[in-house]
Amino acid sequence: LLLGLTSGYVHIIIPDPTVVALLALASAMFVGFMQPEKPWIWSIILALSMPVADTVMYLKGMPFYRGRIEGAVVAGLVSGIVGGYAGSVGRRTLRKMFEKPPAMPGA
Repeated sequence: LLLGLTSGYVHIIIPDPTVVALLALASAMFVGFMQPEKPWIWSIILALSMPVADTVMYLKGMPFYRGRIEGAVVAGLVSGIVGGYAGSVGRRTLRKMFEKPPAMPGA
């Protein structure tokens, strides 16, 4: 949740969607690597954190742009899905690479 809120905060400060998408991708990849069982949850959290940050800033008096929120959801959702599943696959691959091979019968 903290990484998602950080992505939302960066989305407010830096209007460049590429930076926000990369931050969301890295955040989702990290959390997907740490918790590989349900990577889709991280994409939802990241996709919703950016519009929540926009809404909080709107309540504080900043102007509201509909396209900015739609772009944030799309960038957060796509980056979150890709990053979450990439982290999950990376963790499972590393686990498979470094597990001990089964003992051979009769050896």
